[in-house]
Order: sequence, then structure tokens, then C-alpha cells
Amino acid sequence: MLAIELSKLGANIILLGRNQKKLNSVYDQLNTSTSLQKHLIIETDLYTLNNITA
Repeated sequence: MLAIELSKLGANIILLGRNQKKLNSVYDQLNTSTSLQKHLIIETDLYTLNNITA
């Protein structure tokens, strides 16, 4: 998965999705070998713009 590979290269990752369980599963696989790396989960449904808040 691209997010996992990018995290191994030191990237900070933002995961967007509708299913919290699946998001958590990917989040748990992300590299956190440095304290400078930060990853974020945002549970949202992008199907309708009404669900998006700033």
C-alpha cells in the first residue's frame, strides 16, 4: 500500500476514509521509527460535501 511505503521513506501520512476499523488497521502498519513523523486519521465520507467540516 502506498501510504505504508511512503511512511517507510519518512513521510507524514493523513488517512481519509469512512471505515474507522480499516483506517486503524492501516495506521497500525505505518512507520513511526522517528519522533518527527506524524500520522493522522480522518474518518469522513467524501461522497457528499455536507459531511466535510473545516
